[in-house]
Amino acid sequence: MSLSGLPYTVAFDYLQQGIRLHRQWYPILKMDWAEGQHLDRCIEANLHAPSNLTQLADNWKRMMLCLRDAGIAHGDLQHGNILVNNLEFKLVDYDGMFVPPLSGRDSNEIGHRSYQHPGRTKANFGPYLDNFSAWLIYTCLVCTSVDSDLWWRLAGGDECLLFRQQDLLEPLYSPAFFLLENHPSALVRRLGSWVRWLLSLPVSAVPALDVEPEIVGALQPVNDPAATALPEWVSAGMGSAYEYSGVTASGKPRKKDRGAARKARRLARAGGSVAVPAAIQQRPVRSRLLRQAVAEPVVANTVAGGKLVVANTQTSRPALLKPVQALAAFLQNAACFQWVRRSKLPPWLQQ
Repeated sequence: MSLSGLPYTVAFDYLQQGIRLHRQWYPILKMDWAEGQHLDRCIEANLHAPSNLTQLADNWKRMMLCLRDAGIAHGDLQHGNILVNNLEFKLVDYDGMFVPPLSGRDSNEIGHRSYQHPGRTKANFGPYLDNFSAWLIYTCLVCTSVDSDLWWRLAGGDECLLFRQQDLLEPLYSPAFFLLENHPSALVRRLGSWVRWLLSLPVSAVPALDVEPEIVGALQPVNDPAATALPEWVSAGMGSAYEYSGVTASGKPRKKDRGAARKARRLARAGGSVAVPAAIQQRPVRSRLLRQAVAEPVVANTVAGGKLVVANTQTSRPALLKPVQALAAFLQNAACFQWVRRSKLPPWLQQ
């Protein structure tokens, strides 16, 4: 079988008795072998060739409009289901595909969450199904052709292209949207804002790729992730200690920063001081350490350049504390209010 003879699909056979599990037969699709790179690996391999990425974007648009004209939607457009060979696309994995005879039914899946509209449910099943993910992938292709550094700055290829599920769930606090919408290129800014605006639409109302991006109404500016790492009243006095860097795509500190933190703790126990990586400063505080910081009266010696050294007034032994721990400790001492402006504190701390 094939899907309307489309050049972007792979021939397959439907096997009613495809796989047996617990004495029960289940159907499968047996597909022809297809050569090619997965989309994310193809993008990474062509970051040095912007013309290839531009060609990929044009070919992607042409393929999606061809599928739209045939009334077909793949249902799970993501890097693992898109193969690229000689800058041409092949789609694989058709178990969630929509074809006209299936109208009126529910979908059996909702696709990869880093590529799908957050409002998509199994009730969304129609020829419009791929429109949002098509725009998202097209935007990633165009933006990386303009600025390949975006791929590295947003850790592309980590089960995503440039956007992750969290970017789509909370676009106002998204590093990806902030970076795109504040980019020097007008094209990158326009596409970033367009994808964010599409998130405000119902899944069925997202237009196909043949529409010229035109945002209706004004969009609220995206918050700078570096400025929102902590509440403003906390981070106001931190200076450069809170930099949006050194964190992997999963939100965990990089291995080299974890090693630096262990070194910092060893030096602190020996009476020295060392700069704490920004990524480590932003890690969650364990309750035992927090209770210890609050219980021991401390005074600040240095808060600058990512280094925070405090002296334990009971033992006179220098100790390195994370900023959140130190804040909890400072609030036990009236002198700390010279460091945190009182007007910036919430009402429950002003009492």
